[in-house]
Amino acid sequence: MKQYSISLGLAVMMAAVTFTSCSLDEQDDIAVVKGERVISLSSTVLATRGTADVQTNQLANGVQVGAFGVSGGTTITNGVNNAYTADGNGGLTKVSADMSCSGSATIYAYAPYQSSWTSYRAAQIFSVSTDQSADGYLASDLLWASADATSGTASLSFTHKLSRVCITLTNKTAAALSDVSVSILNTKIATTLNPSTGALGDASNAATITLVSNQSVAVNGSVTAYGIIVPQEVKDGQDLVAVTYGAKTIKWSTNGEVNFASGNAYTIAIEITDTSISGQISTNASVPAL
Repeated sequence: MKQYSISLGLAVMMAAVTFTSCSLDEQDDIAVVKGERVISLSSTVLATRGTADVQTNQLANGVQVGAFGVSGGTTITNGVNNAYTADGNGGLTKVSADMSCSGSATIYAYAPYQSSWTSYRAAQIFSVSTDQSADGYLASDLLWASADATSGTASLSFTHKLSRVCITLTNKTAAALSDVSVSILNTKIATTLNPSTGALGDASNAATITLVSNQSVAVNGSVTAYGIIVPQEVKDGQDLVAVTYGAKTIKWSTNGEVNFASGNAYTIAIEITDTSISGQISTNASVPAL
């Protein structure tokens, strides 16, 4: 009896190991056996912010996407915030397992992936990075798409949900500037996104966003900084840009109210002289609000 019990225990353990070690492809086979169709995803990005954007036509390589799959008002197999990785050429590779269902489905997708998002119906919190001098830029570029999957595939066309700011700083002083930092001031960094509609919520939580750190700018030279901010209104006369070089910090204020709209790009041209800072803000006229 003892030998039989041990053998039975080993058999159960082996079965458990076999079940839990199924490859992702084997999990897809299981879905097919259940009468479900595996859904594969592909992506493009609508060029809503001009050719200078990092993610103009495709999601950047390595960016993770979250996707919800819904059929008849119910989430499908693996349809709750399923994770995918972009290859830079429109391909999306599953991180865990493919979504699958027996009928048609609607896919709601967004990037970058947020592990805390668990509902496609409710507004989910998103914040841009306060340091966008490196990887924080892509981590702040919130995109959204939806598509119907009727034949096992869903082609997602992502749109930029937030606003992009391009700041060009030109040095008109008599000497080169060292240790230059450029920051966006007094803007709110948080919002919400409803994955089922793509609707944004109100902006909240004001903070400073760093775009450039420790740069050098020659006489008559310039440096360009890109940043992502949450759509919002900035009041007339509000300090919006700070430039620090050496031990000195100077600020540029808006001349009139500015409405940063979803999907739009904005250019701010700033010149620094020995005695002053001047600037002008404009919207990319070829970029429509979404």
